[in-house]
Amino acid sequence: MKKDKVFYQSKFEHYRVMNMWIVIASCISSLFYVISDWYLFGEINMVTVPARTAILIPFAIFMIVNA
Repeated sequence: MKKDKVFYQSKFEHYRVMNMWIVIASCISSLFYVISDWYLFGEINMVTVPARTAILIPFAIFMIVNA
């Protein structure tokens, strides 16, 4: 029984770290939409900036909870 608990705990830690890096990568990549907006409009469109940076609030909450 002890071996199973150690095995599942190690699997949990592995997937927790992997999911954390996936969340970090997806949040950073979503911020790059500002660059595509800049390319399309010729300038940084202030209308789209709040929508593009809104991902930072749930990301901050996730990082606090995950710590």
